[in-house]
Amino acid sequence: MSTVAAFVRLDALTVRPQLRSYLFLLGMGVLFGLMLEDSSSVIAISVVYGILTSSYAFAIEDKDGLSVLYGTLRVPRDVVVVGRYVGALLMFVVIGAVSTALAALLSAFQGETLTATEVLAVLAVSFAIFAFTIGVQFPLFFALGYTRAKLLAYLPFLLVFAAVVAFTQAAPDAQSLPAWLEPSAGAGAVVVVTSLAVLVASCLVSRRIYGRKDL
Repeated sequence: MSTVAAFVRLDALTVRPQLRSYLFLLGMGVLFGLMLEDSSSVIAISVVYGILTSSYAFAIEDKDGLSVLYGTLRVPRDVVVVGRYVGALLMFVVIGAVSTALAALLSAFQGETLTATEVLAVLAVSFAIFAFTIGVQFPLFFALGYTRAKLLAYLPFLLVFAAVVAFTQAAPDAQSLPAWLEPSAGAGAVVVVTSLAVLVASCLVSRRIYGRKDL
């Protein structure tokens, strides 16, 4: 596990210069929250931007040929795969905490009431979107590399967008999914556990793919 932690730190140092752009995206999330007059939307929007930044490590690896370096340093392939997923999870935790704090500040500024159940519901739905997108993207990146897979990697975003539009068209008067989850801790727990299962399954697929890949 210490080897995985070391790889996560290495990845963090690798992408750190690129993460500055996320501060701009985070600011855009706050701006959208102001425009929509919905402070909780800051959380969901920030997570979507976070998904985009989670691919930075793959992009830099492709550009600079870091896979060869990993081989030279004798970094086990399982460590590379697990480290990427652990790093993505840690990124979600950090983004979730920061965006929740910003949403609370925005709520106070706008005179809204942002309840803990609302925040938890939005985080649960955001985590589901995060898990589904990462679960599809990462195996593609490990199989094809970032450059060849980046167009396919947008497929999860299109599917999520299509699902939201379909839900809105089918039930225009229905509550949003976060609102539906608010009164039910059990439903939120099911969403989180299912999302974790998706990530574990995706990680196993990625390990199998990357373990057989010629570098």
